[in-house]
Amino acid sequence: MLMNPRPLWLVVAFILCATVSAQSQTSHLVPVKREAGGSGEYRRVIYKKLLVTPAQFGRMIYEPGWADPEWAVSVYGVRATKRAEHPYKSYYVTVTRSRSSIWNILEDQRRGDPHEAIRTSRKDAPISEELAYALQNAWRTMLSRTRAEEKMYLFMDAPTVEFTLGSQRGEITPPRKGLTNEMYEIGVALAKLCDIPADQRAAEEKKLIRRIATFERKARKA
Repeated sequence: MLMNPRPLWLVVAFILCATVSAQSQTSHLVPVKREAGGSGEYRRVIYKKLLVTPAQFGRMIYEPGWADPEWAVSVYGVRATKRAEHPYKSYYVTVTRSRSSIWNILEDQRRGDPHEAIRTSRKDAPISEELAYALQNAWRTMLSRTRAEEKMYLFMDAPTVEFTLGSQRGEITPPRKGLTNEMYEIGVALAKLCDIPADQRAAEEKKLIRRIATFERKARKA
């Protein structure tokens, strides 16, 4: 399926905005916008198709804005124990991906063109309790500092990344140099755990726990 052509001025606007954005040192998330119309429908479909597990310890949702597939990564516990110090027996990371662009599929539907069904894939990996809590602490720290952007930027189809922890929500369009990009890269690293062989995962987890702890300390000081 070909990507829908965009007017040249939109592409130029995107490049200019991305250039301005790259020069900023944004270190906080912004409130999630309440979308309406096609954008609102787009997010509702993403949530329905990709958010298929709990996320007590944090979630990241990636909306590419162009023709790439959307995806989400979630960290959660299963089999509650009712014990405060170890509330779950097992902990997992799950990554779900659309096999093609949900945005483009919905655009085809709106135009009445032939379109493919929305298909998704899912990968899971068991993780340690330590990693789950490290992520929860980092997400809580960043989300507690969510505030409106100091400067207004006009982005056209730039990637939007949403982060959630319980009722806390924040996003950035796009991740920029500083803590927001680091937070996004941690989400990417979490998703990659699902592709790592089980006998290598423990070593990668330890690296990631240290990385998240360093990130969380920087976020507290921001």
